Amino acid sequence: MQPYRPEIRKPLGEADFEQLCANVYGAVFKDPLPSINGRSGQSQHGIDVLVRTRSERAVAIQCKRYDLKALTPEVLEEDIRKLDASTWDVGTLIFATTAERDTHLLQWTEELSSQRMAESKFAVQVEFWGDICNHICAHDSLRQQYAPTPDSITLAAFRDAQQRSDKTASRITSLIETLVEAQNGRRKNEEIYDEHGRMFVNAKRSYVLNRPIVNSQKLGPYAILLCITGMGIWFTCGTPFILHHPPYWFGFLGGLSMMMAGVMLIIVCYALRQRMPTLASPFDRGLLFEADARGDVYLTRIFASCPKCGSSMRYKFVGPLKGPLEPRLVCPRFDRAHSSVFDFTSMPDAGSDLPGR
Repeated sequence: MQPYRPEIRKPLGEADFEQLCANVYGAVFKDPLPSINGRSGQSQHGIDVLVRTRSERAVAIQCKRYDLKALTPEVLEEDIRKLDASTWDVGTLIFATTAERDTHLLQWTEELSSQRMAESKFAVQVEFWGDICNHICAHDSLRQQYAPTPDSITLAAFRDAQQRSDKTASRITSLIETLVEAQNGRRKNEEIYDEHGRMFVNAKRSYVLNRPIVNSQKLGPYAILLCITGMGIWFTCGTPFILHHPPYWFGFLGGLSMMMAGVMLIIVCYALRQRMPTLASPFDRGLLFEADARGDVYLTRIFASCPKCGSSMRYKFVGPLKGPLEPRLVCPRFDRAHSSVFDFTSMPDAGSDLPGR
């Protein structure tokens, strides 16, 4: 059974035939950029198309569109003489023609080519329309261009769609991998926070003095006594409510100062009984008072390593002195972005981690 061979129509004009030869012999010799030599009216020296090969010498194609008259050796010899007289360095001259196969012309060309090659000149070859059609059928790209069939069109469309689908799938896979990597990175960042939005940190305590400075339980009665004494002085000497005389300025200021100091000590003692870190100085907001279960008060500082950037974070009271003051772990590099509320109850009691204990 003969294989199906599509009918390939001959080009209608010389320019179309030259373009067909450029495409065909470019595919045959694997030259992606075959060149058409000159244009109509210019001297072409026997070359219509020039094809580069892997060897150093090029292949010249002379296009002969002959439908009504026969191609003769005299016509070929004229083009050969033109190319011999030119400066073109070619290895083979191919006469591509739309004429039907001529055995006598083919034999004459082979004999001439053998004679020329013996003289170290370029070879001569003739290819008829049937040979050109064979080249077209042997290359899928040429067959799709010059001899398309319904099956080949459908197959080509399917291949194009499959290639586009593969590219789209590859792009989607790449995007999914990027999103997964970003999500994994986000999860790693989210792992440093608990359900309340607080960072998991490994905080450590340092002591300004390696011993307690006072006992809050013993200090409490003295603070109450100081507050009552200051209140008495203020009412007695600083105001005209009790004694009918003008108020004394030292009584007013001294009594008020003692009373306010007593109130502050009462508040500090209450906070220390709850074992909450308390601000020790308005000038150094990282200096803290901490008390243990027995009420012993220590002067401390709390540090931690920032989970985001690795800097040394500091537990300090943030906000205006007039209040409200909020205790936070603050990163020195990114004080706003990396600061966080810290649960001090996760640390051991003050004094229990004192060096030497």
